[in-house]
Amino acid sequence: MIQRIQSLYLLLAAIISIVVLFLNIGTIYTDEFMYTYTCFTVKEACPGCSHILGTYYIAGGLICSALLSIATILLFKKREKQRQLNSVNMILYLIVLIIMLYVYPNIVFVKKGILASPDDLQFNYWILLSLVPAILLYLSNRAIRKDEELIRSTERLR
Repeated sequence: MIQRIQSLYLLLAAIISIVVLFLNIGTIYTDEFMYTYTCFTVKEACPGCSHILGTYYIAGGLICSALLSIATILLFKKREKQRQLNSVNMILYLIVLIIMLYVYPNIVFVKKGILASPDDLQFNYWILLSLVPAILLYLSNRAIRKDEELIRSTERLR
């Protein structure tokens, strides 16, 4: 089960999704305040300050993606279902990335008055780590497809 390369890709994707969950996505600098933008909330940077806006959809999507990756690992005997579940996971993860990196900063924060312009948000460089699970999910899907083709070719030889 875990010795297959696609299982390793999926396990790494799940681990990195959980790590991204706890990263600081960025910092918002305005004239009066400084806010931190995480997967759970947008809050003022001072200690003990309350949150301004909840961004729980990002956290929920990352948790669902990690759980889907683990569920896909456990379906190692059903390769077709594994590939379908992995495709759903790729779509979910890409939607989460779009929400995290585009929708919240460019639409929601501007509409709520947190940002005057999208240029006020300084992304953390570690957020580039969030692109790695999407690549790993794609590689695992390719490995599952290659594994399925190998099984089909051996069945033809019988």
